[in-house]
Amino acid sequence: MNGNWALLVEDETATGRTLIDLLHVVGYGVQREASGHAALARLHTEPCELLVVDLRLPELDGVQLARAAMAIRPGLHVVLVAAVDPRLGATLAYPDTDHQLAPIAAEQLADRAALVRRQCAAGEDDRAGPFGRAWRIADSPTFYDIPGSTHQPAPDPVLHVGSLMINTQRHLVIVGARSIELTSLQFNLLVYLATNCERVVAQRELACNVLGYDITNREAGELVKVHVHNIRELIENDTAHPRLLLTVRGVGYKLTAGR
Repeated sequence: MNGNWALLVEDETATGRTLIDLLHVVGYGVQREASGHAALARLHTEPCELLVVDLRLPELDGVQLARAAMAIRPGLHVVLVAAVDPRLGATLAYPDTDHQLAPIAAEQLADRAALVRRQCAAGEDDRAGPFGRAWRIADSPTFYDIPGSTHQPAPDPVLHVGSLMINTQRHLVIVGARSIELTSLQFNLLVYLATNCERVVAQRELACNVLGYDITNREAGELVKVHVHNIRELIENDTAHPRLLLTVRGVGYKLTAGR
């Protein structure tokens, strides 16, 4: 087997199926091991591109496994997944660097894995630190709690931007007289833009402070534009001629009261 596959280490069968499906969506072939010791034995003989590890494994936990795996395979991309609540997880620090690898929620796995695939397929190897590329992943779903991000105070309970009303406590968004449903990531992006309304927010700022990814400008652009497109589909009457959520080419996005 060549190295263009993902090794998933997850002891719960149902959770494992869900994570395998997410990895399949972005094009990974997946092998699953139920224990850290079995995963390390496989890594000794079979190199892989991506290691996805449940934070709460029995015997050898996710952090211990990640350290051992990166010692066996320097340069290995590792993702820690906290299937229950990533805020309860530990943070894995890279020795002699200022980078950290913190656990993510399962819903973030597809985005993270897709970025790894694109980077490896393009032959890019701008990895930092002795154990390869260091990714700082949000360990909280709320943008103003992300460690290492620019400090952002909690938003006002109710935000108004033109015809857009956002109730941050009730997770409610209304455009005109129409209520819309957003995912948690979409909601946090919209709240961040509304808190900074009329200001052009850089793509990398959104990727770091909202999605929790410490990545390059180009990678941020690829990741954020997908979520912005989906938000526009919900809040704009005409996505070809948006009035609320505008693109400033080469810079980022701006939420405005409308033109």
